[in-house]
Amino acid sequence: MFADVEAALWAIEFFKTRQAEAVLRTVREVVHRTPLDEREAKLLRAMAIEVVKYRERLARSGIHVDRE
Repeated sequence: MFADVEAALWAIEFFKTRQAEAVLRTVREVVHRTPLDEREAKLLRAMAIEVVKYRERLARSGIHVDRE
């Protein structure tokens, strides 16, 4: 799940102005603070995977979305 979340954050250029290691450490800390059940973990992973797929579809279509 964490690898998919990281891939999604890279795909949306989340780390453009943030330190990747610090953000990912915080994400892990938050998730481990209240352990997720299998359904919750699968949902977060699916969301992250869909972010990456969406970004890939945009890239193939030639559409550039820049929301700052």
